[in-house]
Amino acid sequence: MQTKLFDEETPGLDEEAKIITDIHPVIISASRATDIPAWYMDWFIDRIQKGSISWTNPYKRTQKQIIHFDAARIIVFWTKNPAPLIPYLSFLHDRGYFVLVLITLNNYEPESFEPNLPPLSFRIQSLIDVSKHLSKEQIIWRYDPIIITDSIRAHEALRRIEEIGSQVTPYVSKMIFSFVQINRYKHLKKKSIRFPDYQIREVTQLERDTVLQGLFSLKNRWDIPIQACGERDDYSSFGIGKARCIDADHLIQICQDDSGLCAYLDRNRKKDPGQRALCSCIKAKDIGQYSTCMHLCAYCYANRNEKIVQSRYLAHRDALKRGIDLPRIVPEFINSK
Repeated sequence: MQTKLFDEETPGLDEEAKIITDIHPVIISASRATDIPAWYMDWFIDRIQKGSISWTNPYKRTQKQIIHFDAARIIVFWTKNPAPLIPYLSFLHDRGYFVLVLITLNNYEPESFEPNLPPLSFRIQSLIDVSKHLSKEQIIWRYDPIIITDSIRAHEALRRIEEIGSQVTPYVSKMIFSFVQINRYKHLKKKSIRFPDYQIREVTQLERDTVLQGLFSLKNRWDIPIQACGERDDYSSFGIGKARCIDADHLIQICQDDSGLCAYLDRNRKKDPGQRALCSCIKAKDIGQYSTCMHLCAYCYANRNEKIVQSRYLAHRDALKRGIDLPRIVPEFINSK
């Protein structure tokens, strides 16, 4: 099958002090900023049917984009609870989308660091179910972030990783991890200072080395790649490479029956300039909004204020219930700063 592809940006109008740009991405990222499969999947499917999504740059709020689906061929989902995605996989297939799903499975149940997630056993089974609907090549397992505390020593972290991996590695193409980064995000650093009971801290070098040595052993046993996401250090001596969560070669493997799409991916291998310096992903358009994820994870960089998150989610659900059209996750009448 031959496909003509384009990824163009067309300048639009200056409307209400906003610079409007229409874009037609080939790869949609849903989403690094929030868990769309878990909390907003019905909205996302509705926007596909309506043809576009509205997105405002969180750092330059005068910049607004209308993201059209007419050129979209690949959707990359990021989620901690893939179960709500399963009923829509047939719809996405029938629409001609190729799907890659990055599923974060951590075990912080004893610490309640991820308070609004279903039980771990349910999430493990959901990953297996999604993999059976798709293929293991279309599933990436993330253990992200690795957290070390007084109750989670390095060996305990490895035990939890191994417990999950022993169940899911037959159903995934690779494992990706990162170490928690508190000092990188001001609101997390302030939280660690203001609340003495907040256990999450930076990981020491000795703790990193212990975890990395354990991951090296697990990698050899599981026979899948293990890669580090957004890490400054080189872990190649432990057999661990740098991750490219959205990777041209991986997507070409998934989309191999579409020669036109594979040619597009082969031509567009450069790093996405819109992502942080240590991210190696190729270009994809993320359509999420910060401070909208109701998992309310204790270490989350994307949520700054739980009350704002909760009010936005309730406003979103209320608007859908009332039949209000929502071009973006947060209703236009809600302050989205």
